[in-house]
Amino acid sequence: MNKTEPKYRRPLNTEQIQILELLYKFRFVSATLLKMYYAKSNPGMNVFRRLETLEQQGLIMKRYFDNYRLLHKPVAYHLTPQGVRRLQVGKPILNARVNVIYKDKTVSEQFIQDCFDVFNIFLELRSHNDDLKFFSKTDLRHADYEYFPQPLPDAYVRLGNDKQYFLHVHYGHQPFFVLTRAIKKYTDYFENGVWDDTGTEFPIILFVIDNANIQKRLHKFMSGMEDLEGYTALKSNILNGYEKVWHSPDDPDKTYSLKELKKPDAI
Repeated sequence: MNKTEPKYRRPLNTEQIQILELLYKFRFVSATLLKMYYAKSNPGMNVFRRLETLEQQGLIMKRYFDNYRLLHKPVAYHLTPQGVRRLQVGKPILNARVNVIYKDKTVSEQFIQDCFDVFNIFLELRSHNDDLKFFSKTDLRHADYEYFPQPLPDAYVRLGNDKQYFLHVHYGHQPFFVLTRAIKKYTDYFENGVWDDTGTEFPIILFVIDNANIQKRLHKFMSGMEDLEGYTALKSNILNGYEKVWHSPDDPDKTYSLKELKKPDAI
């Protein structure tokens, strides 16, 4: 016998709408990441209950298999097309592509972990920078700005009104040439002058690396580079909560916090 749908549903509260927005922004989240997100603003919030309510209303789905518990993998939550449409009503999101959301049911486990990593990096950067603004790849894809590089960085980050960065995450499953190819594309993009339309200095590029050996190779490749201002950090150092994690390829033994990096002069 089919379950009867309730005739009335209580409107979503602020936190539930916010969870939908976070899922839209990062594609996949876990309950643990959401607890970390609300650790200061609402430490007593029952995250599981809110996720359960959103799932019951068909606004989100979860990815979970029997072997997750054995492998210590968290349940991964993602938006449904209905969830995207709900966001468009509650807080309009321009150019939302529902067809991308359909793919979330079949993406790889590695893709989900990559999404978790970006969310985790955002949380750690935010913990040290109260004025941080973090625009994910999804945010950039649906923005009305045409001057961001293609393919898009993993995030565009701002501190205040005058410090800006492109965040590029290099995952452990990717070969080194993916990094060198990305640097060439950033260099070509810089030389094309597309960013000049913004009236601001070109953003610093932040490379987050999974492996210390890869980081050393990247420093060697970038050393003496004049066109781009770039820094690297090990993902493990960021996720361990360290603030001074950024290395200059020209002086790799010294570390900096995000706010200490060379300041682009915004107009």
